[in-house]
Amino acid sequence: MNKKMFNLVFVAPDQELAKFARIEADNLGCNMTILNAILDAPDISKLTDNHKSYDAVISRGGTAASLEKMLSIPVISINFSLSDLLNQLTPYKTRYKKLVLITYEKIAGIEYVAAALDLSIEFHSFQNQADIDRLLASYTPEQHLCIIGGVLVFQQAQQRNFNTILLKTASESVREAISRAISVSKFKHDVQRKASRLNTILSSVAEGVIVTDKFNRIELINPIAEKIIKNTHLNVIGKEISQLIPSSQTGLVIQSKKAHSGELIEIGGKTYVANRMPILVNQECLGVICTLTEENKIKHAEYKLRKREATKRGFIAKYCFDNILTRNDNMEKCKLLATMYSATDANVLLYGASGVGKELFANSIHFASSRRDNPFIAINCAAIPENLLESELFGYEKGAFTGANKEGKTGLFELAHTGTLFLDEIAEMPLALQARLLRALQEKEIMRVGGSEVIPIDVRVISASNKNLTQEVVKERFRQDLYYRLNHLFLRIPTLSERPEDIAYLSELFLAEHKIDIDRLQYEALLSYLQSYSWQGNVRELKFMMQRLALMIGLFPQQSYLSLFKSFCLFEESESREQHSNQDFKSRTLAFQVALIKQCLAENNQDYQRVSQILNISKMTVYRYLKQDVNTVINPDVNL
Repeated sequence: MNKKMFNLVFVAPDQELAKFARIEADNLGCNMTILNAILDAPDISKLTDNHKSYDAVISRGGTAASLEKMLSIPVISINFSLSDLLNQLTPYKTRYKKLVLITYEKIAGIEYVAAALDLSIEFHSFQNQADIDRLLASYTPEQHLCIIGGVLVFQQAQQRNFNTILLKTASESVREAISRAISVSKFKHDVQRKASRLNTILSSVAEGVIVTDKFNRIELINPIAEKIIKNTHLNVIGKEISQLIPSSQTGLVIQSKKAHSGELIEIGGKTYVANRMPILVNQECLGVICTLTEENKIKHAEYKLRKREATKRGFIAKYCFDNILTRNDNMEKCKLLATMYSATDANVLLYGASGVGKELFANSIHFASSRRDNPFIAINCAAIPENLLESELFGYEKGAFTGANKEGKTGLFELAHTGTLFLDEIAEMPLALQARLLRALQEKEIMRVGGSEVIPIDVRVISASNKNLTQEVVKERFRQDLYYRLNHLFLRIPTLSERPEDIAYLSELFLAEHKIDIDRLQYEALLSYLQSYSWQGNVRELKFMMQRLALMIGLFPQQSYLSLFKSFCLFEESESREQHSNQDFKSRTLAFQVALIKQCLAENNQDYQRVSQILNISKMTVYRYLKQDVNTVINPDVNL
């Protein structure tokens, strides 16, 4: 630490000592103001008024003692050693019969100096001016003695015509005093810096913090805690905490030496979560650190954590009602009804065949609701094994079962707090799990697998099924009470076959997404076939089919839209096509399929994975077609 950082002041009772001080200060490289105790009396008065701007004061004897009483900063007194006294008195040992030493401080071992010099030395100490007058009055100049002392004693003895010796301080003692002042200042700065850091930490903490001593008296309190108890640190430091917070129970922590955490206490009509930690040193409790957090802040923090985790995992609504494209009146009515449902918090049951857009409606209902800024979480109940579905929905505690995450896991209900949980294919949920879901909906609370803590939840549930749940209830495959809990609001989404207008509208949109320059005549010829096609996969199937057709148009521009569409439809495994048993038909079909696969492989650098995606078949199917001895069963002149 730079010594120039310290601001010292040296009060010298004589000019010689002031000179020594200046030399030693320069040698030590410290910043020091030097005042003469006699000549600079006005400055000494200013020092008492502005002493807090200094780190320490250095002086000697009575001056140091007087300053220590007047000032609140450290005062360093210059030590006077026996060696200093011996060196100073040696020249006078043959001049006087007696030496009288009068100093403010008592000097132990004077008798050794007297013996060494073979002198008679009388020693006296004083506390004030009256003591000096009394001591000098007890001697007369005729006694052939010499008075030895500091500036005050020296000046007054001279006025009484005594032989006098001014007691001087060696430069080594001055250096040692300045070094001590620097050490004290360094320690003072360290303490101030640590105190400032501690105050900054306490002030920046969002919780109320109160620190007590081992007698349960308040030692520290931060601004948040001051607001909680509606008092200032000036009024509470030193008071027992129980006087201000009767329910603090910090006394129990001092006695037990054990922490008490997560307890609810009432202060000023508000509920706080209190954590109390003992301060233990060598098994002795020296006090308690008590933190107070407002209950609402914890709830808000928990909400933000859940929301961040949900956002991090992509649990947000990706679609709105504008993404539901239709030219069908019934679908427009569905959108209008769903929009009305969005204005409520009631659970919604969506019914419709696979691919009609149930998840699109679920997203849109959430996006248009008051929960839009909160998580939207979708889970397919048929896609997750029964033993995992429960832990996915409700979470689990660490060690709940073999293979569980050692930290435990937050369930989707917790992550969806204040948002929406979309349960797709709800009819596939096991009956045992249906009972647990029913309780969660009824009580608005859950319990993790392997846990004992009840967790409150605020979740809107939108469920979807491609099965008629009423019939599932009759067949006892679905709980009737759960059905009523889920079916507060009902929405049936029509199939694509029920809305022929959308087949034409959507197929053209899907083709346009792939930058296809549509041949209108070919498209019209294709459209009549599309209108009669059995769309088992509804809009999802239509989109994939148009994606495949767009790729085929790019690969085989000489082929008509209709022939291309029919050709890759032959890949679909359907009982309706088993009627084509004619060997020649099968051969030509196989020839077309193999040629199509080979052409796709050539266009895609023999990337089997890419070709399987384009044709919507598995890689194994690609290999199986290519392994067949095509030349024995097909017309070799078949071209694409």
